[in-house]
Amino acid sequence: MDLVLAAPLPMTVLWGDELVQIYNDAYANILGPRHPQALGGHPRTTWPEVWNVTESLYAGVRRGESYVFENQRSSVTRHGRVEDAYFTLSYSPVRDEQAAVGGILVIVTETTAQVIDARRRAVHQEFAGLLTQAVTLSDLRAGVASRRSVPDLLFAELHLREDASFPAELEGVLESFQPTPLDWRVDGTLHSAWALPLADAKSSRTMGVLIAGVPPQAGSDAAHQRFLMRLTEQVSAALSRIHDEQAIHESEARLRALARASSEVFYSMGPDWTEMRELSGGGFLADTTGPSRDWLLAYIPPEDQALTIATINEAIRTKSVFELEHRVRRVDGSIGWTWSRAVPILGQGGEIVEWFGAASDVTLRKEAEDQLRALNTTLEARVEERTRRFADLNTELRALATASLRELNEPLRRIRGFLQLLARRLDQQLDDQTKRYLELIQADVQRATGVAESFTGLAHLENRALKWSSMALMPLMVQVRSDLGPILALKAIKWTVGELPVVEGDMLLLRQAFSDLLYSALKLIPDGRDTRVEIKTETSADERWRIVIVVAPFRSGLALAREDGLALARRVIQRHGGTLEVETEAPAARFVIRLSGRQVGHDQHLPREQGGSL
Repeated sequence: MDLVLAAPLPMTVLWGDELVQIYNDAYANILGPRHPQALGGHPRTTWPEVWNVTESLYAGVRRGESYVFENQRSSVTRHGRVEDAYFTLSYSPVRDEQAAVGGILVIVTETTAQVIDARRRAVHQEFAGLLTQAVTLSDLRAGVASRRSVPDLLFAELHLREDASFPAELEGVLESFQPTPLDWRVDGTLHSAWALPLADAKSSRTMGVLIAGVPPQAGSDAAHQRFLMRLTEQVSAALSRIHDEQAIHESEARLRALARASSEVFYSMGPDWTEMRELSGGGFLADTTGPSRDWLLAYIPPEDQALTIATINEAIRTKSVFELEHRVRRVDGSIGWTWSRAVPILGQGGEIVEWFGAASDVTLRKEAEDQLRALNTTLEARVEERTRRFADLNTELRALATASLRELNEPLRRIRGFLQLLARRLDQQLDDQTKRYLELIQADVQRATGVAESFTGLAHLENRALKWSSMALMPLMVQVRSDLGPILALKAIKWTVGELPVVEGDMLLLRQAFSDLLYSALKLIPDGRDTRVEIKTETSADERWRIVIVVAPFRSGLALAREDGLALARRVIQRHGGTLEVETEAPAARFVIRLSGRQVGHDQHLPREQGGSL
């Protein structure tokens, strides 16, 4: 008996034929208001409501039998109220000194927490199954309302914000976003309930309210509150899923409408492209009537299949955009060209769940490109043939010009010699008019000789290879002035030269070019007239040097453009990769020469005459 009284588990001993009750403090807590009257009393008096069951049970134990009953529900009074509790009951015989059954030991183990926890898990599982099956909002409402009543959840109702009949008394729950206890009328009867707000996890927006009917005493039970919050999370997740699926369906419907109204091709593929789920061909390709696994054979010609598969595999590997221009079998069976682009749709775990793409008909462009390519090939062949012919003709003309000039130079030399001899012998016998005629003939012969020499120089220039070197232009200009000195002896020229760069080129040809250019301009200015020649340097945007030569005064009417020396100078500069621009607007002639070079160092400057002139 001492063992029973000291035990922490609820225990009672029913002793003797009278079944006198002796129990410990833990069992007294189960008895509630039946204690202390039950102490020393009979079970029939203490538990009259179950005596019809326990009477035969006690008789069996007195015969030596033992019994265990798990998770038996019983109403107990504790915490100031009557509540249901669950116990596992063990009935065993207690033997006296003669080994006869003298009494019955009853051990009580409370399992209320385990029973309620299992029951609530079953509710959550039931809810999960109902919510998973819901496709529409109507399905969701029906699933929530149809579940069976259990002590933890007597009833449930779903009210959504967008409902036209949304109860006004729940507006405050939407605004406060807090679970709220209230009395809720069902079939005309008020019941205790909780109004639980349903939140959208993406937008934190309240989507609606779940009404959960609960037993009156459940309000202060923290475990019951956690049970209800879990239900709220389940319903919120299902509601968000249905909203998302509806949005996707609406978007797909709009996209299909756009595809039907568009000439573009729209398609969707499975994650690994083995299945084409849908294709709207826009009159360019054949529309699909259902998912297809032989789309590659149906749409892509054999010669483009390997490239298409390789590009797809790379896009899958990198989870990047698929882009490819390839041949395709059109709706009429002919072969066309398309530019196709598809983007991967990723799931929450980052995996590819679908590909969505669009394609354009580029057949006309590809055909035009092919025609243009063929035309370019033909034109290139023609240009090459004509270039060869022009080169041959140019060689023949150069040879003819050289031979003709050689034939022309000899008669001109003789005529010039005979005229000089005639002028010396008949100088005293000729009148002024005849002398004037003779001078005109000599001048024309001299002009013809100059033209012949210019053509000879041009022919030699085209045949001569450039001898590249670096040269400072300052000493080159000194040599040019020296070359022109005897020819321009009667000219009153003041030379002014600024800093000039070092350039890359053929020294002899550039010296000849600058000489020809200056001579062509200066010879048109009357003898004795004060003339200024200014040579300076400017940098240009293309990193080439601009050598500027200004000759003044110069009248715009002078026929500088017809000068052979200017043509020779331009050709030399062009062979050096440069350009020559000529401006002859009064009061000066301006020559702009562009050549590649670099700034001259201070030690390369030549001494100048006072006033900055050579």
